Amino acid sequence: ACDTLYGNETKGIKGRSINIEDIEGKMTDDALNGGNGAHKYKNISSSVIYGTQINSAYDNKKYPIIYAQEKLSVINGKENKNGLGMSEQTKFVESTDGEETSGLTTNSDSIQPYQTYWSKNYDFMKSAFQGKGTDTSNVNYNLIMPKGKNTNYWVASRCVSTLTDSCNFLIRYVFNEGVGAFSLYKTKDGNAFNSNPIFPIISVKSSILKESNTAGWKIE
Repeated sequence: ACDTLYGNETKGIKGRSINIEDIEGKMTDDALNGGNGAHKYKNISSSVIYGTQINSAYDNKKYPIIYAQEKLSVINGKENKNGLGMSEQTKFVESTDGEETSGLTTNSDSIQPYQTYWSKNYDFMKSAFQGKGTDTSNVNYNLIMPKGKNTNYWVASRCVSTLTDSCNFLIRYVFNEGVGAFSLYKTKDGNAFNSNPIFPIISVKSSILKESNTAGWKIE
């Protein structure tokens, strides 16, 4: 969507949606890996820590079709070690792919996912970027949270939240209390729906940029 709206193949301009790696890449190491860091997140429902696997396989047989293509997906005891990253997708997924009718598949006996979801509130994120590299004035925070606590947009990354007897397949977003994810499908309760703006990141070659004394930068 972002490339269609903002890209220009003739000028070599590329557009894409912001992803979780863009956000994590601007966070301090302590904010990511410290004792209270995002990558130390522990799911209250299952007690599973970010990056680790649920202890016992679920009997739930439904999951989104794309999950089978993802790295770290575990279906019928078999782990996909070379699949898609959480922010990768090579083609549109249709609801009829794999001869399915609803975008889900039941052709499995069990799934045993990894916890790839973390969530941090607004107060945490306010200081998560401070002191990163040359960022002494919180420029990164202002870019990622341009409206402060009122910032809301989709983040183009999938994740899984593990529960005691089922799991949620989510799409990440920035919302008015921080960074988290919205569940699009729950193996126990079904589909969910939401709407948010998108956050485009545009790549432009410096050679086609021209500085103007009155209008900032222009694309030639």
